[in-house]
Amino acid sequence: MKEEKVPVRVLPEIRKKLTEHNHPEWIVQTEYIADIFNDLKGIIGPKGNIIQIGCGCGYVLDALWEVGYRNLTGVDKNPIDKDFNPQIKFIHSEIEKVIDDLPQYDVVLCHRFLHILTDDYEWLFEKIAKKSRRFLIIMEGEQESKTPFWHHLKRNYKEVFEKYGFKQIFEEVNMFPFQNWEITTVTARVFKKI
Repeated sequence: MKEEKVPVRVLPEIRKKLTEHNHPEWIVQTEYIADIFNDLKGIIGPKGNIIQIGCGCGYVLDALWEVGYRNLTGVDKNPIDKDFNPQIKFIHSEIEKVIDDLPQYDVVLCHRFLHILTDDYEWLFEKIAKKSRRFLIIMEGEQESKTPFWHHLKRNYKEVFEKYGFKQIFEEVNMFPFQNWEITTVTARVFKKI
């Protein structure tokens, strides 16, 4: 008999922070990412090292801590939330300034970060790929934005990362349509190093 998967639910305090910061739609995305990592736990193990590039306030990393991962790093140019878990390593910097100094990680996660990079920063994709020993998890908008404030460019991240020695093993499209957001779909992709 197949064991039924129980989805991960973010802790009430993370849910509260996301709601207070006017990001209730991120609750669903954070839980979704935690589910993906929960599925990979037997492969990666709780000591596997994971980096989230463009971690924002750290909510996703907090959720990964709650599912049992202990070797977590986040990089973001913005300051972290004051309640950020102090046991998670945080690098306060733009990724292009520190990418060459970072070690390799078992998993590199990009969630709602790559789609804002203009064509001038596409050189980062190969460097990001080289930082992963095993998996890349990408959860990004892949449609061009119609809002001038946001610079979301149309990209297919399967095409971007498979040319750097990865094979896509999971894809789910059109998961999170937001009526009040400029991106109507978000694509989740899991790549394995080949």
